[in-house]
Amino acid sequence: MEGHFYGGTSGLQISMPKRDFSPEHAQQSRLTFYGHHENSIEINSSFCKIPQARTVSRWVAEVPGDFRFTFKLWKEITHQKNLLFQTGDVNRYMEALAGATAKKGCLLVQFPPSLQVSAFLQLQELILKLSNKPQCSLKQLRELYLLNFLVSIRTAVIFWIKHLRLAL
Repeated sequence: MEGHFYGGTSGLQISMPKRDFSPEHAQQSRLTFYGHHENSIEINSSFCKIPQARTVSRWVAEVPGDFRFTFKLWKEITHQKNLLFQTGDVNRYMEALAGATAKKGCLLVQFPPSLQVSAFLQLQELILKLSNKPQCSLKQLRELYLLNFLVSIRTAVIFWIKHLRLAL
């Protein structure tokens, strides 16, 4: 089975203003124009607020069929002290993304540098909440488990460096 490479930018980055689009693209949205040149994008705004479902559906309609969206998980979930998120927030977030259907790429989960190993059980709980969503693909679940492993390694390394009093 042959793989497929998805490449794009973090946020909508276009090298020219819309007024300079060629005549065949002049009436298109910036996202549609972007979709003709890239096949993926990271949606950063989903980190700051939950996107409206109708906005996600509009984005999906504006790009080609093989295009993929990577959404960054909302900071009200990932940046709570000790990762004490609200289950309802996870549900609302995932429901808002349901309109992305087959154009969902990855779910980017960014934690604050202050996250400690003591939040490991909460991290497992978050992974379970995300994996119980029908919108969460097996690929996304595998990536979340990999993230779980990487966060554990990072935290352990920082712990040992601090305890050995070595400078970073």
